[in-house]
Amino acid sequence: MLKIYSQFYTGHNIDIPLLKKSKYNTYSYLADHLQDMLFEKMQEAVNSGLLMLDESELVPLIIYVGLNIDKEILKILQKFDFTKDIPKIIVIDVIEDTFSKVECIQLLLFNLMGFDIIIYTPTGYKNLETYISENAYELYNMNEFKYNVRVPRFKIPSSFPKPDDGGFFNKLFKKGRK
Repeated sequence: MLKIYSQFYTGHNIDIPLLKKSKYNTYSYLADHLQDMLFEKMQEAVNSGLLMLDESELVPLIIYVGLNIDKEILKILQKFDFTKDIPKIIVIDVIEDTFSKVECIQLLLFNLMGFDIIIYTPTGYKNLETYISENAYELYNMNEFKYNVRVPRFKIPSSFPKPDDGGFFNKLFKKGRK
């Protein structure tokens, strides 16, 4: 399946203009600047050296994963303001299986796009370590492991309240400040 992407890269270089014009570009409906950012982040993931994958699957797998980002993530990216609140992804991992190659690439791409990512593993089991270099993340151990943990069903609010004060810089540079 990944062989269909071989026409879009040479070595480790993704031919972004060709991929952008192709029928495989699932983002053709998005604004050009957002498409360009997505494709540039795919190339950045390839160049980063943070993924521990076979050379033959590195680029086509990144292209595959990059072209299949969930629509909800794309909606967040469309209204993403890098100067304000940074979106967060929280993963609670309580199973024995490590993350798959696809999941690791997704997390790396999300991080390269600007998301803050926290992975909480109460069991202390491995998850990222199989496919992502230890240079890509910080690891904190609590030395107290919990097993048979049930993950709570979080209710995600449809909108978030705006802070009344506008943040630190608005206070600092407020009109009429003495």
